[in-house]
Amino acid sequence: MKKQIMAFNIMIVCITLSFFYTACTSSIEDNFFYKEKNVDRVATRCFDSIIYQTDKELLAANGYDTITIADCDSFYIIGTDLMFRKQFLQECREASSKETRLKYGGVLNPENSRIFINMTSTDYNLGEMVKKAIGEWNKLNTRLNFATNVNNENNHNRPTVKLEMLEYPSGLTTNQLMTVTSPINGKIDSKAQIRINLSYKYWAEMPQAQKEFAIMHALGHLVGLEHSNDVNSIMQPESNLSINPSGAWSGFSYTDEASIKSTYELLPAKIVVNYEPSVIEKDGKATLKLDTEYNISSTYTYDWCINPTYRIEYRIINGSQNCCRVNLKTNNSFSIKFVSSGSCKVIIIATDEKDKKEYSYSRVYSASYNQLIFTTPDNIELGQYYDFKVSYPSTLPTEPIYSFSVKERYFGEVGNSVSMEQVSNGHMRIKFNDYGAYTISAGVSNYLGIAKKTFAFTKLYQPTFTFTDSSYEAGEQYILPTVKPKVPTGENWVYPGSYMLNFSPGPQFEGRIVFDLITTYQQHFYKLRRIDRSFFDKQKRYIYQKGDNAQIKIPDHVMYNPDSLNYTDHYSIMWSIAKTINYPEEDKCMLIP
Repeated sequence: MKKQIMAFNIMIVCITLSFFYTACTSSIEDNFFYKEKNVDRVATRCFDSIIYQTDKELLAANGYDTITIADCDSFYIIGTDLMFRKQFLQECREASSKETRLKYGGVLNPENSRIFINMTSTDYNLGEMVKKAIGEWNKLNTRLNFATNVNNENNHNRPTVKLEMLEYPSGLTTNQLMTVTSPINGKIDSKAQIRINLSYKYWAEMPQAQKEFAIMHALGHLVGLEHSNDVNSIMQPESNLSINPSGAWSGFSYTDEASIKSTYELLPAKIVVNYEPSVIEKDGKATLKLDTEYNISSTYTYDWCINPTYRIEYRIINGSQNCCRVNLKTNNSFSIKFVSSGSCKVIIIATDEKDKKEYSYSRVYSASYNQLIFTTPDNIELGQYYDFKVSYPSTLPTEPIYSFSVKERYFGEVGNSVSMEQVSNGHMRIKFNDYGAYTISAGVSNYLGIAKKTFAFTKLYQPTFTFTDSSYEAGEQYILPTVKPKVPTGENWVYPGSYMLNFSPGPQFEGRIVFDLITTYQQHFYKLRRIDRSFFDKQKRYIYQKGDNAQIKIPDHVMYNPDSLNYTDHYSIMWSIAKTINYPEEDKCMLIP
């Protein structure tokens, strides 16, 4: 008789438990993750060659303690908290038989890490709690991500979990706060659900923050977390609510965040680009050879980009629009061939199968002709011819036509200062007849994409010089008036003067000359019976031709300025105190890189 009563009681318990999957009770787990508790057992049982024949073997291999397993018709109960549908275990076994290896079920795989929470209640306050709880999880920036219909977000192809928040839900007593479907084999059950009991005995006493934390706690179970004995953890059992209904939970603890981020780390995207023939790529850029076709394929690996589809776009960023030809092949491969120098930016867009979100990355491909070989003299003297030769280092489709040009930086048109004699295609003899700063460019007129080579020759006339003393028409009035005028004059008193700049040997320049005259001025400010001094330089460029007068009269002045706007003992006087000249650059004879 006692055995019959016991069997009847077990049957009643099984029928009652058939209405939920994972229930949070007062039991306290020893570790944060089941994986940590059973890692040794899992490591010894998960061999590649094993295909688990029984449900018990499957659960044990995924780290669950099957010593206390109870078989209840269509599901199993482990301990008092966890429930698994037999149909779901069969689906996992069939999938694992193809892979020949089971993965730990307590941690979701990337395909199941983005979850859609479908809340059935339309209560605004409950919806706000769900939004805040989901927001706290998403702030962790892991590969876990929750979307919900409460935020008017789309499901796409995410695993969908039904969230019910009801009073007196079927199968739950007032001693039970929630039930949550547990993951296995890295997957979420297709019929997974979270059920929150609004008739829980402490629900009315819990402030809104605790209710939000309760939903965060439920989401923790959904992604594989078990109860923790850390009183600061979001995963401490709700039995602690009996002690402190208003403050048992306080959100994620430091340990919670560290553990979750470690387990569900969102790794950076990995981009692989393959080239045929091979190419050296650096910082997203690669240099290709002209008239060579390259076959390029790319793959994008990211936890939030599952089974991506690809789209390829490109645009010319340098050179003519016909400088390269891009042909799309498969959805993630293409060929490119440059027929002239230029640059092309190829953009690859990977679209996630689930959320349809696009992730783009790009590569810049360039191709150019080889550099010209420009042969130039090591040293140049005025009045002598020198050979300049240019050639292309490899064969071109058509014979190159070489060209030379000469420019001067300071004196304008080259004119008679340069003589040029064409010897042959690519060979020019050049004579420089006067001083100057010259650039000689060599290029290929029928291949504009071939970069020119440039040679610099500078030789400037730099004679010695002297200055004479300054003289002023009104005398050297370098001091301020001792008494200010009784009324503002509103005038600037300028005493014009000049000095002589003499170049040797004189009296005329023996060549073209360019120089900068630098004058240092001293200025005194008389402000409220205080004198301030300042100094500043002014620079002016002078250019003279060969034969011009080498004795130059330079204007100078002393200026007195009363403040006519605010007549409050303000005066200033300014005059030059030093002068020098500067030649703009040194002589040079060199190829420009």
